[in-house]
Amino acid sequence: ALKDISLEVPCGQLVGIVGAVGSGKSTFLQAMLGELYPDVSKPARVSRPDVIAYCSQVPHIAEGTLRENVLFGQPYEAERYAEAIQSASLKGDLAVLPGGDEVPIGSRGITLSGGQKARVAMARAAYHKKSELVIIDDPFAAVDAPTARVLLENLLLGPLMCDRTRVVTLQPDADRLKHFDHLVVMEKGGIKEQGRPADVMKTEAYQRLLSTHSEVFAGAEEAAKPQELNASRKKVEQAAASKLREEEEEGRPTWAMMMEVCGLGKWSNLLTASMFFTLTIYIYLLSDLSLARWTDAMVLRDDVPDQAYLFGYLFWLMLGLSLWGCCWVYIERFTLGMSEAIHDMIVNRVLRAPVDRFFDKHPVGRILNRLSSDLIVVDLYLYVKGSGGCSAIWQVMVPIIYVHTIMPWYLAVAAVPFYYMMSIFCSRFWNVTVPLRYCMTGARSEVSSLISDMVGNKVVIRAYQDQDRITSETCDAMDNMLKSGIIGDRVMRRWLVNRIVFMWSFYTTTMFMVGLLNAANIGAGTLGICLTNLLLVESNIDAYLETATGAQFEFIALARLYEYLSVPQERAMKKVGDSKYTNFTVRVTRKELGQLTLSDKSSSVEVSRNGVPILRDDLNGTTLMVADGLAAGRSEARLSDFCPSCEDLQKAEGWHRIVAANDVVRDAAAMARELCGSSDMVLEVHSGWLLDGAEVRIESLKVGYADIPRDVLKGLSLTFQKQHKVAIAGTTGCGKSSMLLALLRILEARSGKIQFNGVDISTLGLATLRSAIGLVPQDPVLFSGSLRHNLDPFSCFTDGRIWQALRCVQLESSVEDWTDKLEHYISDEGGNLSFGQRQLVCLARMILRQPGLLLLDEATSAIEPHTQQLVQQTIKSAFPSSTLVAVAHRLETVLDFDYVVVMEHGDVAEQGPVKELTERKDGTFRKMLAAKGSW
Repeated sequence: ALKDISLEVPCGQLVGIVGAVGSGKSTFLQAMLGELYPDVSKPARVSRPDVIAYCSQVPHIAEGTLRENVLFGQPYEAERYAEAIQSASLKGDLAVLPGGDEVPIGSRGITLSGGQKARVAMARAAYHKKSELVIIDDPFAAVDAPTARVLLENLLLGPLMCDRTRVVTLQPDADRLKHFDHLVVMEKGGIKEQGRPADVMKTEAYQRLLSTHSEVFAGAEEAAKPQELNASRKKVEQAAASKLREEEEEGRPTWAMMMEVCGLGKWSNLLTASMFFTLTIYIYLLSDLSLARWTDAMVLRDDVPDQAYLFGYLFWLMLGLSLWGCCWVYIERFTLGMSEAIHDMIVNRVLRAPVDRFFDKHPVGRILNRLSSDLIVVDLYLYVKGSGGCSAIWQVMVPIIYVHTIMPWYLAVAAVPFYYMMSIFCSRFWNVTVPLRYCMTGARSEVSSLISDMVGNKVVIRAYQDQDRITSETCDAMDNMLKSGIIGDRVMRRWLVNRIVFMWSFYTTTMFMVGLLNAANIGAGTLGICLTNLLLVESNIDAYLETATGAQFEFIALARLYEYLSVPQERAMKKVGDSKYTNFTVRVTRKELGQLTLSDKSSSVEVSRNGVPILRDDLNGTTLMVADGLAAGRSEARLSDFCPSCEDLQKAEGWHRIVAANDVVRDAAAMARELCGSSDMVLEVHSGWLLDGAEVRIESLKVGYADIPRDVLKGLSLTFQKQHKVAIAGTTGCGKSSMLLALLRILEARSGKIQFNGVDISTLGLATLRSAIGLVPQDPVLFSGSLRHNLDPFSCFTDGRIWQALRCVQLESSVEDWTDKLEHYISDEGGNLSFGQRQLVCLARMILRQPGLLLLDEATSAIEPHTQQLVQQTIKSAFPSSTLVAVAHRLETVLDFDYVVVMEHGDVAEQGPVKELTERKDGTFRKMLAAKGSW
């Protein structure tokens, strides 16, 4: 990955590292951190401080409050903390966050924007005192130009960092680099140039990285320094902050819950199992009675037919075993059906839970705990413990009832205080053990969260040399889990067993003495069976109690899972009439298509079968539609008439079009030739709804998060024309990403509406809407699996189309260098790719899909200008029929867009054609350009 790297950085210097995507910048930083080891065959040495303040491209945000993430285990110093917050430009954010810096920000900072997460990580690096070396991977990618200026001047060059050595990867921006002491240019895993920035920026290697759009806006006025937000920090009650995170609350199984979950396993199975269970207990009682009669007969006379009594006893015993087997079969059907239904329902409901009302409020550890340990309990132990608990109750109750049946009546009256004392002990036991069980599950959730954070951010933890603190916190959490488990399961059970055994021994002794006094009336065999069962109960009290406690805990786990069956849900995924707006891919064979011929017409394209026209091109010559002659008596022909034997085509409506055939896209003549000449076909069929782009109309839109009353978008009204390239600009936290979430209906509108080509998106199913929209997020999403799977997860496209997409995003040569090509394994979250490569893979995925509306959330933030220029050209050419809405912090990337919207505080501050806004004096967009040009 790296070769012949030699770099020496004097103490206190600010070093910049630039390079193309995949040139080894992030890998070089990993080597500095000690995460990579040099080739043992060649002498190499890495000398660095032990403690390093490291900010990765994907910021490390742990479960907890914003303050805890900044302090990162360091003692709180008010003055230094305030300075770190100020230098990271977080003061204004704290003024509007509910709870200020005590707001829980969720696992991985799910409640924060991308820029806010990056600035929290940088505030942590600034606050950390012990680090002599600061390494930051592309700090300006996730923030706008004014905020980037604050970070450069107040953070990198500010008092908290100025005396430390700083190594920063960034884009080749001359206005920023002139403040650096040393500059390194990397190419193909090696250092191509290094030295003073003024000298390096004149080299050919540096010039190759630059974009033609990087020139400073001419004639721009001096930008005013960013004004500090003077909004005072709101005094929010602790309850307001706690609403962002639901705590574990005690809850025992209710009858309503039991009735519902029993219905999932089918009542017929449960009732049948209960019937067999009752019969089994009764048959076992009859076997004991037959043994008692045998004993009585042996006492009264000598000529007892032992064989008859033996066969009678064995008969009842074998019948009981057979009935118990039948009971086991039906209860197994019941529990397996119930656990399978609960698993499917919970997974479905969690996947469809809204981000702002569920994932923002539930720690990752809690969700993992519910879907792992609690679900395992229901799958494996609920039946064993549940049936064992019922069996224990029967095995205790039957001897007691039998004793009072054969003993004098006054003994039953005298035993009432005994039973009352037993019930008091059991009640106290349950009232203590159930809360302790919840303490254990809560502690287990904390352990799961800590382990998840530790595994996902191990590089940052090792860089800060914070292993001891993290280990200590994890051990403390595990100690809490084990202590609550031991106290609740062992100590409390022993407390109850000791008291019950003592009382039961007294009870058994009393029954034995009374039985001896009344032996003539009771009978020796009956008395022997009675006392044997009482002694058996006493010897098994510990086992019975363990089984009953286990059953209680299993039902508690069931109740915890049941809570997730009622989590909030997004709106319907599919609605009636959605098929009209659905895009899909079909595979058809030559046998299904028949023999097709291409008509030779200069003005149009026409495909015929047996002399009958079946397909023709549209007016633009980019798609194929069904010929009017195939209407078959209907008002309009449908694409399904083109190949009636293909079931997948039956859902096509009259305005569906073929937009791709095998490797040919958006070329009607070439697609027709492919149809006539190829053996098997992969056809991509698009609805006419967004076929030529989306006209987006937003009217008085108000959007907010969950139960927080403040609106993030405050009456937004915008209109984007079809096939326009629209840029959304503004400071971090102004609502840019929230607007994209509203377009996807990840955030539902509180008021107002959004229309795509005149269709109100609230009338569509979420699956239909989101499948028609493409999104390339700021934090690229990749899954473990092959590159092919990440680009084409549903196997809809040919290899030729996939290679075309890779060529468009400048990744073709990199993939060809890989041994497995398209089958190259991508690790979890794309860990074996650079951040820029991950962004390009996500963009290639969208090129394959060709959505009518494409949303780009700073999708090229980690790409150097030269590649970015090529990608920008690709975006313009590869989506000829799409409307593009792009959130941009690099303003030079939007100068060739059609339209720009500047947002402030959740509303539109300025909008219009790019050229018009750049020429508008005192305009907000012009000032933003000037702020960048004034460095």
